[in-house]
Amino acid sequence: MLRSSSLLVLITIVALCAAGRADALPHSWSQGFGDQENQYAPCVATDANGDVLIAGAFSGSINLGGGTFSGGNNTNIFLEIS
Repeated sequence: MLRSSSLLVLITIVALCAAGRADALPHSWSQGFGDQENQYAPCVATDANGDVLIAGAFSGSINLGGGTFSGGNNTNIFLEIS
């Protein structure tokens, strides 16, 4: 018997601060983003100022801290710099 299944993808970003030991990176902050639809961010980087740059796509709604973006059932792209 075949079953239908779905995969829900959410975005979670975790920042770790180097403490001089490669085996122990203390947690600095983390944040989850998304709703019951799919969101993903394959591109996450930092710049020389310590800003976090996030590029990805979402369907449904997402709030990256500056307000909610709604895209319905369509796939939408985003770039966030914070």
